[in-house]
Amino acid sequence: MFITNMHELYFKSKLEYRYYSEVERLFFFNSNQKIYLNSIYKVCEEFGYPKLITDNKYVYINFDDQKYQTLFVMDSSEIDSILIGIVILCIFKINTVKIVHVAVQSECTINGNYDLENVTYRIIQNIMTKYSRIKNIKFIELPYSTRKFPINKKIINEI
Repeated sequence: MFITNMHELYFKSKLEYRYYSEVERLFFFNSNQKIYLNSIYKVCEEFGYPKLITDNKYVYINFDDQKYQTLFVMDSSEIDSILIGIVILCIFKINTVKIVHVAVQSECTINGNYDLENVTYRIIQNIMTKYSRIKNIKFIELPYSTRKFPINKKIINEI
């Protein structure tokens, strides 16, 4: 797959059913999973096991009947945009946003053709910016760790 127009990231909370197989491949069969496998198991023990749900119009990801927020990251706002990432997050411990899981196309990771785009960092920073506007949210907790950062800080030097 060749990903284009990586300069902007577009976030959607609902994704059309036609992306079902892409969501399934990226979230459940991601080639980067082997790096984080033990941590992913721990997330499943704590938050439940993910399930791909559809109503034949949209695709959703739930964890054992828990409804966490899912953000689908696209490469454009166009009708033919490409899915480049999926983020599952929740409000955790009252004042913390917890990124439960993040999956990014391998082309957009450190070993991919678009590594200089810092896609994972930009996804996290976008979430931090969004949630910094909510009064009680003070921290973000990164996936597969217990590392917390103040929600209103830039984290590029800390990731």
